[in-house]
Amino acid sequence: MAQFTEAQFQKLLKTMGNIVRNGSFSHCTARFHGQRDPAAVEEFLTAITVCKDIEHISDADALTGLQLLLEGYAANWWIGVKSIVSTFDNAKALIKTTFSPPMPDWRIFASIYEQRQQKVEPTDSFVCKKCLLFSQLKSTVAEEIQLNIIFGLLQTKIRELVRRENVTTFEELLSACREAEHALAEIDDGTTTTTPLAEAITQTKSALRCSFCLSHGHSADVCLKKKKRDEKPQEHHYEIEVNTHTIRQAEPQVKRSALQFL
Repeated sequence: MAQFTEAQFQKLLKTMGNIVRNGSFSHCTARFHGQRDPAAVEEFLTAITVCKDIEHISDADALTGLQLLLEGYAANWWIGVKSIVSTFDNAKALIKTTFSPPMPDWRIFASIYEQRQQKVEPTDSFVCKKCLLFSQLKSTVAEEIQLNIIFGLLQTKIRELVRRENVTTFEELLSACREAEHALAEIDDGTTTTTPLAEAITQTKSALRCSFCLSHGHSADVCLKKKKRDEKPQEHHYEIEVNTHTIRQAEPQVKRSALQFL
């Protein structure tokens, strides 16, 4: 049995500690199916990059094990192109180019304005999607401009409760929108609340009165009855007024003028 001195034992432990064991993607849970979704592609590439660094996976092993993380169409696509890929970075770039090709700025702006926040869509999720689109622009857009654009696409109910001039960062916007969503949810559920925001909602609704149908709770701009009236084709009615008295007085003159020719 070998005997080690204290110095030799410490040196051995230090040497063993410096040995780096290469891992693999066997414990990685990220999967990619080949969907052409920029968010899904970015999420997958970020996950495998982090896993490669944590598990100390070499480029060669990462390139070999990448097929374990691809499923469906993506797996078939990789079989056809892996022979032309030499490094792990090249593989990531090829995945991004194929399934998330860069869009021109005008098309990205069109996608940003394409859809407003839906009634049941959380503000956090909505803002996250828009920020992802902004990040794909070639030129950086100032945060204030991004806030103005995203704020204009929020639900009308939320914009009525959150004042734009009080919001200077995305963190403040999300915080104010969460409070507004919470107050709106309490009112929709019929629960009693004493928060100032909920009281402001109730007062705002009661103060509004439509100038068209005279009902409370909304204005003429969003009145459904007015909108229905405006969309209905206009029917023109013409009325002809006949003055019978004038006709009766004209009859004797017609008869006298006729007798003059006899």
